[in-house]
Amino acid sequence: MNHYKFIHIFWGKDTKFTPELVKAINDPEGHFVIEDHLFVTCHQSLFDYLSHFNNVVLDISNDCMLNKYAPYCDCLFCHGLPSNRELLKLKRQYKKKIIVRNWGGNKTIKNYSKGYLGNISLFISNTITKIYFNLRYGSFAGMGIANIVDEIDIRKMNKRIPLCVLNYESKEVSHHWQSIISKTDKKEGKTRKIMVGHRGTRGENHFNMMKLLKKYESFDIEVVLVLSYGDSTYIEELKKKVNDLWAEKEKLCVIDKFMPIVDYYKLLNEIDIAIFDEERSSALGNIMTLLSLNKKIFLNKEGVIKEGFDKEGIPYRLTSEISEMSFEDFIKPLDYSKCEVKSLYIPFDKKIDKYYSDLHETFRFAETL
Repeated sequence: MNHYKFIHIFWGKDTKFTPELVKAINDPEGHFVIEDHLFVTCHQSLFDYLSHFNNVVLDISNDCMLNKYAPYCDCLFCHGLPSNRELLKLKRQYKKKIIVRNWGGNKTIKNYSKGYLGNISLFISNTITKIYFNLRYGSFAGMGIANIVDEIDIRKMNKRIPLCVLNYESKEVSHHWQSIISKTDKKEGKTRKIMVGHRGTRGENHFNMMKLLKKYESFDIEVVLVLSYGDSTYIEELKKKVNDLWAEKEKLCVIDKFMPIVDYYKLLNEIDIAIFDEERSSALGNIMTLLSLNKKIFLNKEGVIKEGFDKEGIPYRLTSEISEMSFEDFIKPLDYSKCEVKSLYIPFDKKIDKYYSDLHETFRFAETL
């Protein structure tokens, strides 16, 4: 096998976001050295999607992928979190050449505010979370992050592990975006589209949010539930409960299948308000895209995502405020015009250049390992 500067292992079979990294690196306009990179997947569907690129290979062996590919590169990028099996078999000498991309949804450190007994319980839970995180990831060369939210989340558990920005978008997608936005209907009085969550997991509190939105059902709205992946049992339970709750079915859209990337971006462009009641780091790609399009976002008051918004001075509303809100207040846009371009809020016209610049910086860091 040839030796590469960088080998990338895709653990998941996602064809929505991670393939954009392959497209970006193979993009002549990105000025990356294509021959430096090899991409490996164990999923036939993902390989078929990317097989027209010469630097993508399929590996369906039962070998430990980390041990198998680490000897043939200077730095190994794990896109998604390796399984416990992989980590248990991983040879110690390879750890300092591996960068793991944080994928969100991990158990996070919670703030102490629940009284004496509650804080004791939180202390024990937080300590276990820190130990578990550091046993799994603390000895790696670094972690890839989406933005400040991941940084805050990881720094609560480990102060020293190096972090680098690693996002998934290519100029191909950017061109699609330009076409989508140029065709946007900006008529006044249109139906307000409200996105609730981005995946089918209990932490997103879909049903509680739907109960809060019930009072707006008589207005000109459409609620979009994105449930294309997650816990299948929970998804089926949720669909039944929401169907019983929501009387006007024509105002409800449930998406339970993966959409082609361009269709998904068309959907995000049509959204007016997005509600993310998850306390953990999640949906960061969706949130960054929605912010770049100046969409209104509601967040959980206890969540790490809110901490990231506060840190970078980005306006938002809280999900806990919805119960007391008039419809006029609920749909009133937020003003992002005074936001600085940092890691979360990146205006659409600056987004792809920022992503490519961050990628180059990440690969420069990886070359120092």
